[in-house]
Amino acid sequence: MLDLDDLTMCLAGLRDDPFTCGPGDLERIVQASAGAGFRGVSLWSLHAEQLAAEGYSAKAIARLCSRHGVQVRMVEALTQWATADRASIDEEARPLFALSVEVGAEEVLAVTLDNAAIDPEVAARGFAYTCD
Repeated sequence: MLDLDDLTMCLAGLRDDPFTCGPGDLERIVQASAGAGFRGVSLWSLHAEQLAAEGYSAKAIARLCSRHGVQVRMVEALTQWATADRASIDEEARPLFALSVEVGAEEVLAVTLDNAAIDPEVAARGFAYTCD
């Protein structure tokens, strides 16, 4: 049976503006997630980049979460895989994978944000390359 320990809260969903996150914002949304009983969160790489620009490292994010009894389970999101463009995939994926290791995430979310239909064969090749 599932309980809150099995659920992962997307931190961006707790922001009025999900495309921005500073250190104070992160503290509030991690605390809110923990207070609601969540033990796992997903972190947008965009937020990690913004936090890093303010001197807040990936390790600091992981420590903050740990202090609240929350684990960064997932980092979001890989978006270039559906193109099968290896250079684009590498440019996006390598820093995302490094961030995942630094925060102790178990998963990286792969999504496509393109409004156009994707070619399943091309996307399959891109996804396979991303996973390798």
